[in-house]
Amino acid sequence: MLLSDSTIKAAKEANLIDYMLTYHPDCVMDYYGIRDISHDSLVLYPDSFCRYSTGEVKDSIYYLVHYQGYEWRDAVLKLKKFSESHPDESPMARCFSGKKKESHFYKPIQTNHINSIREYLHYERGISLPTIDTLIQQKKIYAATAPGYGADYVCFSNSHMGFYSLRNISGEGMPKLLFTKKPGGFWWFTTEKPWQPDNLIERLACPMPVYSMDTPIYVFEAPIDAISFYELYEEPGIYTAMGGLKDTALDKILNAFPIYKEDHRLYLDRQVILAVDRDGAGDRFSEKHNQFERIKPTGKDWNEDLTSSA
Repeated sequence: MLLSDSTIKAAKEANLIDYMLTYHPDCVMDYYGIRDISHDSLVLYPDSFCRYSTGEVKDSIYYLVHYQGYEWRDAVLKLKKFSESHPDESPMARCFSGKKKESHFYKPIQTNHINSIREYLHYERGISLPTIDTLIQQKKIYAATAPGYGADYVCFSNSHMGFYSLRNISGEGMPKLLFTKKPGGFWWFTTEKPWQPDNLIERLACPMPVYSMDTPIYVFEAPIDAISFYELYEEPGIYTAMGGLKDTALDKILNAFPIYKEDHRLYLDRQVILAVDRDGAGDRFSEKHNQFERIKPTGKDWNEDLTSSA
């Protein structure tokens, strides 16, 4: 019997860290985040994992199948059940109590190394200085440090969601980091101006600023690719990054930017364009979400296109 999309979605909404601490505490370790005990560069997140030594970023189901030996169906059903209940922790899992919240989420510490991130993004990544300065002013990026991981990073920040994606700019420490407070976090920016009705009655139907209905959502894997695409084409749009290929993040993005129409109602039917990497993983993700248009970079990703065009 095939599993429904809603079942798979519920499984992906389970907190992977809590699941592993409850059922497999002997398979993880608490060292600057919850890590796989057999692969110390593999860091677990609530909705995914990242193996920093290889750059592999996948969802919770994939982790249980490929790293814990589950059958795919069994992984889906057990994660779904866990997401819908609150099982008692095992005695070993309780050993993590007290550290658990601190270990699961870490907000990178802001530094004053602004010139370092400007030089990195401009000279190594090909981003124009005006765009960099605009993103700094909007608090979409900042210079950061992450003790235990590395000294100097550019941090792509969505503080509202508790989402922080980091790129190392010093060459020492972890090359990439991702800290997200809840499943489905994402990064975004836009140069478009939001709008809200002047009429007080209409504001009851549209309580938050919205963007023009003609403004599409572009969905990328990494923030650097979102910025690179903007630099290449300067298309009006809402530029988003999932921090990998994540169904939960895409779902949050689809619900984050409604359109306000003439009947004074909000709708979730904004044009969505997938702009993920040109590789096998990007192809599979796009095929799974083939209701959306896809555009591909000439090279592997949009930053490669930007730097090669300079």
